[in-house]
Amino acid sequence: MEKLYIYVLKCPKGNIRYVGKTNNLKKRLYSHINEAKKGKGRRYVLNWIHSLLLLNLKPSIEVIEECDANNWQDREKYWVE
Repeated sequence: MEKLYIYVLKCPKGNIRYVGKTNNLKKRLYSHINEAKKGKGRRYVLNWIHSLLLLNLKPSIEVIEECDANNWQDREKYWVE
């Protein structure tokens, strides 16, 4: 069964700004940063990352829990709350 990761994006000062899920941390962080650079979305997380990029900063990504396809939605909701 594929492992999924609940992750957080943190600002350079260490504050958690976003919770999400992925199966590949490096690709997901790269995807967030590229979307923010392109200005494609109106999502909060993209606006936040874009503001960091303007200051030559980037968010960090950190796993907070490993889960699987059966329970990731409940676990993500738990961490968002």
